[in-house]
Amino acid sequence: MRREIFNFINKYEKFKETSSYDFYMLIKENRLRISLLKENFNEVYNIVQFHNSLENNKTICLNSNSKIRRKTQIKIVKSLINYLSSVFSVVDYSRRTLETYIKKDTLLYESFQHKVNLNFTLNPLHRFIQGLRNYTIH
Repeated sequence: MRREIFNFINKYEKFKETSSYDFYMLIKENRLRISLLKENFNEVYNIVQFHNSLENNKTICLNSNSKIRRKTQIKIVKSLINYLSSVFSVVDYSRRTLETYIKKDTLLYESFQHKVNLNFTLNPLHRFIQGLRNYTIH
């Protein structure tokens, strides 16, 4: 039994030195980021749905206490920050990862950089979302 364990550990250590392991880790990291993105989206969606619900509107309108309204606003802002951070995390990670793989091909890399500029750097919608994220963080 002991020998089998050591053999397994030895094989695992050798596997960690391969490109397959690197690819596995890349997929694992991306999957984690996408899972967080989905969770954060669901949180924002549910909080906004609650905020817009008839029940919540009645509570806020019938109650003159502004603490309830303030708590709801804080929840929305926190969940929005988390969601926007997740979006940028997925996009930035994917872009960096792709960039490392295509740097070898100069023509493809130049085309990639051009697309990044069009879709991110110069895109007004992207800049708006980035500004919104920065505003909510600070």
